[in-house]
Amino acid sequence: MTTDRRPPRAELFGFYYLGFAPDGTYKFSNASHLAAYYRVSPDAILRWLDEYGIDPATVGRQAVELSAVSVDLQLDLPNLSPEGVQARIAEALAEFDAAQPTRRPWMDGPIR
Repeated sequence: MTTDRRPPRAELFGFYYLGFAPDGTYKFSNASHLAAYYRVSPDAILRWLDEYGIDPATVGRQAVELSAVSVDLQLDLPNLSPEGVQARIAEALAEFDAAQPTRRPWMDGPIR
């Protein structure tokens, strides 16, 4: 199960971390859901996340509350077009990229 169609970074970020499919609809998703959508293995999804620098370990170290972004988007969804959702996802990704790594309560050792 492989494909050469790796989605754009913002699309993958929004789908995996915020729960918004490329068509702007919301639903819970994980690597298995995305793998079925993109017709690849869950390992391919995790590899793409890593290649884009948005793997779970990296995201966990950033000082950004993605759950708040997701909830805000869900609440605003009736007023947004799919393009508007994607624009908000791009803003969230830019905020993520600009954020400084932080220590989370469950972390041990230095920030890498």
